[in-house]
Amino acid sequence: TARGPVLLAIGFLFAWVGVNVAGQAGVYGMGVSLFFIGLGQFAAWIGLPKRAAYSLSGLSLILYWSLPTREIGRLAELGSNPGDFFIGGLFMVGGAILLFLYNAEQLLTLFAGILSRFGRLLPVARVAIAYPVAAKGRTATTLAMFSLIIFTLVGTATISNTFSNFLDVESGSGGYDILIQTNPFNPVGAEALSDTIEELAAQGQIEEPLALASALFAPAQARSLDMDAPAGYAINGVDEEFLRTNRLELSGLATGYESAEQVWAALQADPTLVVIDNFSVDRTGDPTFQVDEDAFLVRSIGASDATFDAVPLSIVGQDGMAREFTIIGVLSSAPSFYGAMMSEDAAAQLGYGDGAAAAGAGTLAARRYFVRLPEGADARAAANAIESAFSRSGLQTSLLKEQLAESRSSINSIFYLLQGFMGLGLLIGIAALGVVTIRAVVERRQQIGVLRAIGFQRGMVQAVFLAENMFVAGLGTLIGYVLALTFAYNLYLQVAADQGLPFLPPWSTLIAIGVAVFAATLFTAWLHARQGAQVAIAEALRYQG
Repeated sequence: TARGPVLLAIGFLFAWVGVNVAGQAGVYGMGVSLFFIGLGQFAAWIGLPKRAAYSLSGLSLILYWSLPTREIGRLAELGSNPGDFFIGGLFMVGGAILLFLYNAEQLLTLFAGILSRFGRLLPVARVAIAYPVAAKGRTATTLAMFSLIIFTLVGTATISNTFSNFLDVESGSGGYDILIQTNPFNPVGAEALSDTIEELAAQGQIEEPLALASALFAPAQARSLDMDAPAGYAINGVDEEFLRTNRLELSGLATGYESAEQVWAALQADPTLVVIDNFSVDRTGDPTFQVDEDAFLVRSIGASDATFDAVPLSIVGQDGMAREFTIIGVLSSAPSFYGAMMSEDAAAQLGYGDGAAAAGAGTLAARRYFVRLPEGADARAAANAIESAFSRSGLQTSLLKEQLAESRSSINSIFYLLQGFMGLGLLIGIAALGVVTIRAVVERRQQIGVLRAIGFQRGMVQAVFLAENMFVAGLGTLIGYVLALTFAYNLYLQVAADQGLPFLPPWSTLIAIGVAVFAATLFTAWLHARQGAQVAIAEALRYQG
């Protein structure tokens, strides 16, 4: 038909709008997908065999959404949102269904050939492929429904499991259980805090801490070589205990350093060295990353850079003078440790220390303490006891590990809710397949009678319907799994790989989903096939429905 040129024009328009107006990868991808479909229709319109034209169109859709071809040139600058996942899934599954529709006879013949190798199933296999070939539209619709639900369920499970590791509780908290923040206008000294904690432990109110580290946190102005002027940032002047006991992980190391231990030792020895957080480096490719020209940013270090050349950094001190430092490391995701991490000596050079003038007067600098408790200790009770002991000082405590665990749980709950809805959709899909089986049994009642009359046993009739449903459920599950894992991995490469996260499909969950779906589908089909096979031969032959 002449719809091909129309879809080509619409697809081109969507793609142009996606790049030049909306700036969204989803809109652009929708345009490209419509263009591929229109191209197949146009090729068939000008005389190319339909099987070749539409197979090429379906294959193009699958390849476009499966391969990282959308990260070239200006396309890499396009924004993205969660809706892109569903747009991609829709067109990927649509491409697979196009391939099936125009290659159904070959696929079904291959399936029948596999069944025929089991001897007695040869006649069952030949009859089983007849109905799906004759009703390709109905078969394709059922297959599309099944594939799309499986795609969404498997995709969300894989993506949620991968991204849930973004907030690692142990490394994100530095291995500390409690964060103690003192009032900058009424500071609590390290000695006073240590003595009080020892008293609380002796009284049995808390367990003896394994580590008590401190850091001076203060806002500061900083500038990297990529910036025209200084911007607001922060410093963390940490003590020797912190450098020795922290369990923070580094996503990037400067050339010449082989491990985090070497970096922490270098910070202690050299007051001109610093480690910065991963929110202050270039995270281009992360859809949550928004460039703020007025914010502090080190563009010469990428979030995915495992190694980099040491980068100069200028920080303005209390006296208004800028001092030069060198960045030798980048923290992994650790929200509580924002800023440039340096030794106490380095912070003192900038005018921040424990003296009253430096620690409180005229500044917002505050001393923070980090407490690590023994395994299994009640961190909340310990935090409450410490806070109560210094209630007059305005000291506040928070539970680092618990807060990170809650944030991670909140993220996972959104994915679990989505998976629950998809699971409900899957149950409806299985029920729908059962309805299709009932309709097929009723419509083919006379055919059942003929099969029984020529020698088919009841078990063989049941096997015919089971084989048909096994083909639809098996192929739908295969399409959903392959496309979902491919798309999820592609999304991982675009977003999470730059953050140093591993690709972690929940294999046990995915296997359980596949087995449950396949078993439930075959059980539903067996119930109705068994009922149809029990119809008397004479009654079935007289049926005129």
